[in-house]
Amino acid sequence: VVDSKESAQRLNDVLQGDTGPFRDMVLANAAGALVAADHVESLREGVESAIMAIDSGIAFDTLTNLIKLTNQLD
Repeated sequence: VVDSKESAQRLNDVLQGDTGPFRDMVLANAAGALVAADHVESLREGVESAIMAIDSGIAFDTLTNLIKLTNQLD
């Protein structure tokens, strides 16, 4: 069982380049969300898009900016 702090750390690790089953889950979930939002036409395309976002650092930068924004709202 993974608690919220460990889950957040694992996501942070994935967004900074860690590979393995947790990354695979992130890619699968991101792909599904991208298909549901009509940003891609297939799960394969969604996985490819998510890989690009993670490997380029865009996903980590986006998360960092979201954290900064939400901390400012508190």
